[in-house]
Amino acid sequence: YLVGFSMGASLALEFALRLDISLGGVVWFAGMVKDKARLQAAATPASRGTPFLLLHGTRDTIVDPRESEVAYDLLNKTGYSVTLKRVDSNHKIPLPAIRTIRDFLEPATMLDHKTPT
Repeated sequence: YLVGFSMGASLALEFALRLDISLGGVVWFAGMVKDKARLQAAATPASRGTPFLLLHGTRDTIVDPRESEVAYDLLNKTGYSVTLKRVDSNHKIPLPAIRTIRDFLEPATMLDHKTPT
């Protein structure tokens, strides 16, 4: 798994798409894709098994929330499993987003037990 916020989200996406393997998943929060054509060209067939969770604050004034929509469209058109969630926040990870992230990670990480909520 890779998890990134802002520039870290952009880096996680760039890195994951270039791998010759699939990861358990990538959680991206408030990132952007700098060069869409270059990224699409560099994406490996093996990385297409990596699921993506894109989160972005609707009130983000640092990175335009539309950047996550652009990334969603790019990933979706390229054949990746991708989910986009908008959250009521500015350029930060709000506490309610933790549940969404946990739900994304949980199917692969839970064995025979549940963490109390």
